[in-house]
Amino acid sequence: APGITGTPVAGATLTAVPGTFNGAAMTASTWQWQRCSGTCGDIAGATGATYVVDAADVGFTIVVVEARVNGGVAAASATSVETGPVSP
Repeated sequence: APGITGTPVAGATLTAVPGTFNGAAMTASTWQWQRCSGTCGDIAGATGATYVVDAADVGFTIVVVEARVNGGVAAASATSVETGPVSP
């Protein structure tokens, strides 16, 4: 699974760390950051390898979903462990 570095504090930057995938060679990764509270949902526009924690995230946890692609076709995906709750 991918990892996350950084501290979950409003205004801080979180960085996705690529996971290790077995099988066919993957040519690229795409990212989707999600806000969680029991269930997780996509954060609109948060699709880069970094994410600046927003004040709207306070009290929630954050995950990142990494999708690996090979030749433009999605080949595998995995979700990071949740961060701790975001602090103000």
